Amino acid sequence: SGRIVVSISVDSLLFLWFVGMCSRVDIDRIIDDEDEACVEKEGKSGRRSLGLHAELALYDAVPQALLNGFFSLLKAEFEERSGRKNSLGKGLEFNCPLDDALERDDCRVSFAQMCGLPLINGYFRKVDIVAVPNYKCMGCEENFYSSVIIIHNDDENVITSVEELAGSVAAVNSNFSLSGMVLLANALGPQNTMQTTFLPTGAHVDSVVAVREKRARFAAVDCITWHLLKQYNPDVVHGTHVLCFTERAPVPPFVCDVRLKEQKDFDFIATLQASLDSMSHKFAVASDEEDPVSIAFRGSALKAIDTRVDVYSLQYYQDSIIHLRKKMHEGVSGALRPPHCRLSSNVAQQHARFMERMAQWLHTCLLRIKKERQSLQTQSQEQTRPQDTAEKDGTPTKKENIVIRWFRVHDDHLGQMRDVRIDLPQGMDCALDSLAAPTATYIGFFGERPKECDLEVNDHLVSDECWVGDEKLLPCLPTTIVGKIVTPFKLGGDFANLVLIRADDPIHARSTFSHNFPLHKRLVRDVAPKYYKGVCIHTCLAKRKDHEIADAPFRVNITLESTLQVDYRVQGGVTRERIHWEVEEAE
Repeated sequence: SGRIVVSISVDSLLFLWFVGMCSRVDIDRIIDDEDEACVEKEGKSGRRSLGLHAELALYDAVPQALLNGFFSLLKAEFEERSGRKNSLGKGLEFNCPLDDALERDDCRVSFAQMCGLPLINGYFRKVDIVAVPNYKCMGCEENFYSSVIIIHNDDENVITSVEELAGSVAAVNSNFSLSGMVLLANALGPQNTMQTTFLPTGAHVDSVVAVREKRARFAAVDCITWHLLKQYNPDVVHGTHVLCFTERAPVPPFVCDVRLKEQKDFDFIATLQASLDSMSHKFAVASDEEDPVSIAFRGSALKAIDTRVDVYSLQYYQDSIIHLRKKMHEGVSGALRPPHCRLSSNVAQQHARFMERMAQWLHTCLLRIKKERQSLQTQSQEQTRPQDTAEKDGTPTKKENIVIRWFRVHDDHLGQMRDVRIDLPQGMDCALDSLAAPTATYIGFFGERPKECDLEVNDHLVSDECWVGDEKLLPCLPTTIVGKIVTPFKLGGDFANLVLIRADDPIHARSTFSHNFPLHKRLVRDVAPKYYKGVCIHTCLAKRKDHEIADAPFRVNITLESTLQVDYRVQGGVTRERIHWEVEEAE
């Protein structure tokens, strides 16, 4: 009949059980021999110490040599602080998946990077956030990132919006990906998402390939991955085109195993954060691009590492991502950010030259005010606010914050008649001393006004609302901010602000200014979009050319370090791009 009957005796079963047990022993021995990264023998007692697992596999488009270099520097910093060899692990793991390591009882994850969605879903109680990286990529802003929605080059002139892709095939790295699925669904909207067919690929790079090979019509790719692929594997992205950017989401954080808190004699997380802080600072002040820290950071597209886990906590990630998923289900479409006109080097240099004239005019003006202050009070409103400050010896001294409201000037430096406002939060002498220093740091703001607005009425609204905000902001400013001048850049509407900062380097000045002023962030978020269609915020280093020449006229050269270009023209959204300049210092 074709049936096969298998008969096994009790003796045979006992024999198979015995062979299986022997095989199990052999497997355990092999694991002990080959998995030294996760299991180590300790002394003659044979006790096992917990193995440490470190990995940076999330952005594996970066060459392994660069990832190993970054970890080696971090490991050295960590061991110097802990006084323990291999206390962060022996090296990066490239073959053992992160989720497997987190499930093992004999292993602890010492350092890794994790996507936000699995972070709050499966591993919310298993890891701690150690730090949040800042990336130098288009689509990233401080501790946030977005996805690029890509299409085939053949569709570049056919598809103009995401809505037109409804009903097509979308490649997704995973159904449980924040960047690949949630941000894409928010961009599409629920109705269009239901009409779309999704092709799981397993990885962002495979999604790009699927679009390039026309197996899918579009995909959402993490903008950091996109940047790294263009840098290290341009052949992969060849033939594809960025249609737009999605809304922002919290960037994947650096994490470690929550069980590492159990070490009573050693604060693992604090030591790791101090090590990351040290590396970030070394990169910020590095002048040599061949410095190992510079190579490690630039090679991974990193620009800073933020260890303020009290701000970017697990709860913050959970609340943010739940909000994004809620938008996906309730039909609130994410704010799309189409490609915009990138600031040209020529326009940036025009801004730099105007900032030089502003600094020169400010120096001349303050000297004149100092000499003729009594007469100036008749044509401007000056407010002094006594404020206790501590000198280096700890003795309180009296200082005044000077605010000179709008007054009309005509000066050879600025040219033509202009309205100007000057804020000196640390007093006039401090501002003059900073201007006269061999080097200084400036933040320059250039706001482009909408041509269709009523400029005369709008100017009054701008000045009044900004003045109210400045009145509240000025008393809170730290001693690093010593001066600010506001004046029209182009007669007829466009404005320019120049902020003088007393800081060691432009990057530190920029981060200090942006991180510590919630009121300033509110003004940027709520006030600026009403009056500007776009702004450019330049971080600059200024050098005195006449510093060593006695009685020489005040002259300063400004070199642009970076520019944050913001576009408010997108309905319901904002486009932000950080541009890093590589320009020679002006003569």
